Amino acid sequence: EHVGCEESPDLLKNTRTTLSNRWLHLIAWQMPYHAEHHLYPNVPFFRLSAVHRVIAERVIVESDGYLQGQRRIIRWLRETPADHQGRSFETPVL
Repeated sequence: EHVGCEESPDLLKNTRTTLSNRWLHLIAWQMPYHAEHHLYPNVPFFRLSAVHRVIAERVIVESDGYLQGQRRIIRWLRETPADHQGRSFETPVL
């Protein structure tokens, strides 16, 4: 829900919503509405779809579902050097 989004303090830019089938939304407690969850953390999970309807035009939406979205993220991770992904995969030396 964050990988590949802009590195920004703006929750509308650093978090995406992934539209999927209703069963996945139900099983995942509506967390595919991830941007909505971050923007309004006190809203109960069963109301996130209502929040989405209000702010849908302002959020990054992955409309092809989770599998297609995950494929795009994996492709982005493979093609983008770690230093351009906003973080390094190396373990820091303590």
